[in-house]
Amino acid sequence: MLHLHRAPLCLALLVSVLLVGSGGAVPASAGGTEPADDAVGASSDPDSPDPVSPVESLPGVGSVAHRGASTTAPENTLPAIRQAIVRQADFVGIDVHLTKDGVPVVLHDQDLKRTTDVEKHHPRRSSWPVNDFTLEQVKALDAGRWRSKIYAGAQVATLAEMLAELNVSDTGAFLEVKRPREYGGAEGIGAAVVSDLREHTDWLDEGGRNTRLVMQSFDAGFLEAFSRDYPDVAVGLLGVSSAEQMQDFPFATQINVNHNQLTPELVQEARQSSLAVSTWVVNDEARMAEVLALGVDAISTDRPAVLRRTLVAHDRVLDNDRESPPATPEEAELTIELPASAYAGDRVPVAVRLRSADGDPARWQWVRIEAYRDGRWTKLQSRVTDVNGSIPAAVTGRVGLRVRAVSSGSAWFTRSSSAVHRVDVMRQPTSLRLGGPATLVDEQAARLRIRWHTTNGRPVSGRANLWSRTGDRKWTLRRKVRVSDGTASLLVRPRRDTRYELRGYGGWWWQADRDRHRVDNVPPGQVVGVPVGAPAPRVRVAPQRRAVGAGANVTIRRIPRPVWDRMTGISWRRGCPVGRAGLRLVEVNYWGYDGYRHRGKIVVASAVARRTARVLTRLYERSVAVRSMHLVDRFGRSDRLRGGNATRSEAAGNSFGFNCQTVAGAPGRLSPRAWGRVLTLNPWENPRATSGGGSPNSWWLPRWRRSTVVHDDRTHPAVRAFRSEGARWARGSKRFAWFRF
Repeated sequence: MLHLHRAPLCLALLVSVLLVGSGGAVPASAGGTEPADDAVGASSDPDSPDPVSPVESLPGVGSVAHRGASTTAPENTLPAIRQAIVRQADFVGIDVHLTKDGVPVVLHDQDLKRTTDVEKHHPRRSSWPVNDFTLEQVKALDAGRWRSKIYAGAQVATLAEMLAELNVSDTGAFLEVKRPREYGGAEGIGAAVVSDLREHTDWLDEGGRNTRLVMQSFDAGFLEAFSRDYPDVAVGLLGVSSAEQMQDFPFATQINVNHNQLTPELVQEARQSSLAVSTWVVNDEARMAEVLALGVDAISTDRPAVLRRTLVAHDRVLDNDRESPPATPEEAELTIELPASAYAGDRVPVAVRLRSADGDPARWQWVRIEAYRDGRWTKLQSRVTDVNGSIPAAVTGRVGLRVRAVSSGSAWFTRSSSAVHRVDVMRQPTSLRLGGPATLVDEQAARLRIRWHTTNGRPVSGRANLWSRTGDRKWTLRRKVRVSDGTASLLVRPRRDTRYELRGYGGWWWQADRDRHRVDNVPPGQVVGVPVGAPAPRVRVAPQRRAVGAGANVTIRRIPRPVWDRMTGISWRRGCPVGRAGLRLVEVNYWGYDGYRHRGKIVVASAVARRTARVLTRLYERSVAVRSMHLVDRFGRSDRLRGGNATRSEAAGNSFGFNCQTVAGAPGRLSPRAWGRVLTLNPWENPRATSGGGSPNSWWLPRWRRSTVVHDDRTHPAVRAFRSEGARWARGSKRFAWFRF
């Protein structure tokens, strides 16, 4: 049986557990034993003195930080590695891929999507394999924000950067080469990895610290080739978990087992095959104690501090010849630098440096960056100094920002604080833009588009209010708007020429701003044209309200109480031939002279209400324009004719129906309008001849005065609409405006 001896840093022959799949399953990782101090490789000489069992002679168990301290920092990044070092992990497990230009980078997934913002930079792709991107493109990605905003700006590390960080620490590396065949095998990614190892470490040198490294892969051929060139470096074939598999790969020095598959029998079989045993990924403290009892050589975990505590409690800490701290901690000088001014909301760079009394960098020491808020100092973030004793960090700019740094102190260095730095932080000026169509057909919807950014292009997410104003009226609040990531849109349906103003509120890092946009409402129909010099109606009335519903939308109903109360004493009085029960109120949409659709009202006899409705519908469908359609009561009472003031109604060009009045010059004789069977349509342009000329005007009497609203022949759409329902046109008596059922 091979005699296994624990030597300093023997974990280089143990596990790597960096194979957590993207779907959440954790594949196998590798582990192994390390040669004794006085030999390369373990002796199998049966005469070797005093053979002992592995468990008896090797009580220490190695801790492997799975992708670094990956529960607190973004996995496989330099911050995660530094935190693993300060938590006294014996090794960190890292994964290596190759970029398009042949540079080894530390990344678990082949696709960059999960741990970087590559999709933001290259949105039109369906996948983002790292070997499709150059190192420059990969370095442009943010590999830290997905874990926490304090790591915003962290980059994908190159293998060279990772090795430079590890080489001056006591922590080794379990290096898994991912998909070597896709990256050129030993001649491709293998040569690139070896080159970085030789440039930044002595881990491959003769007499070097090869115990700091274990090389592993799922590719047995790649590992076998590597072991031939570097026999002193431990190799671990991933995915091996049975006795049969152990015999197939004599070059392997370790097996890697999921802790849920770990059994005493499997550990014993590995011992008989001269293989060390590692297990992955154990994060529960109670389970850590259980796998320790099974006799494993190393444990991989996402929680290296918890594993360290467990190993200490069970007296299983690996004796790896770590440098001992001094009897008295050294004094440390902490400095911090920030810019004198910044904009609120921006990432304000912070440069922290921790030095010993003789100026050497204080590596891997915890430092808190704090801000003064609400009368007390509040921790913004805790970071670990790098190999140069520095922390390149950033804080979010806020008005009144005051920052300091505080080192936690350790067995190596005393606690220290930096001076307080004030930063003149200003809210960022913004540009709020409200845009949309300049014109809009009435009753249609317009989409107003909002763009809100700082002057340097950063999108704003905040609240704004939309106000509107028509004519000389006051500004009115229309709605509240939420702008998200610098953009928003909303639908408006202005029924008049309208000015809109969007007022954006300021926030903790941005200033308020406002912008205006005008939408001119244009009619959906044809505007009536009149000859030059045509007189305007003598009586002016405001345009009726805009149409309701689609089409003519005619309604017929009994006279409502408010309408009847208004009619009584004006267009109706006692003695009229038709009472309330014999009348109906007809409401209809019509095309106005201005090209807009309006809503009009007319009162007629109940016997002709349906016929009237059909006529008005035909007028609408044939786009016959109507100047207005108010009830005659709007124009007051005519004492002379004892009814509604039809003279003023005609002088306004108003179309109307029922009016219980007498005939001019015959006080005892009722007008035909008193029975509700006469409709007067556009009387201003269709006047009646009188002895004095014409009423309501004489200008339109000559037949050569032409307009679309003058219906002086049988082919006019208005005449045809009335005649289709049996109405008589009063042209023969020169009463062009009258139609009688």
